[in-house]
Amino acid sequence: MPVNLTSNGIPAILSGDINSKPLLQILEIKLINSAQERYRLILSDSVSTHQAMLATQLNDRVKSGAVRTGSVVQLIEYICSTVQNHKIIVVLNMETIIPECEIIGNPNKHTESGTMAHNPVSNGISQHPAQSFY
Repeated sequence: MPVNLTSNGIPAILSGDINSKPLLQILEIKLINSAQERYRLILSDSVSTHQAMLATQLNDRVKSGAVRTGSVVQLIEYICSTVQNHKIIVVLNMETIIPECEIIGNPNKHTESGTMAHNPVSNGISQHPAQSFY
């Protein structure tokens, strides 16, 4: 079954659109070191990718396997915050549309200037805590 992710979903979010409820794919999930257990995501619209943080109330979806690498999700509620001079998408609520799917398109990292940078895709959830967002 072909899946159409939201065209220009990542640039729209980074431009301030918080109402579009985009359909995106999770390319990576990583547990990060912080005072609370937090997950960093790499989200894709099939062309662009960008880092996101999962709200802690959604951690159980990762732990249960309802959300994993390759999942296609619809962002229901989200904001874009600036952390260490970089924009981060904070996912406050989402629905899993397809629990597991091959990587869609040929996504590249969306840079702050709007240009694309090559970003090799990692398949799998890292169980090793990362030291920082970047």
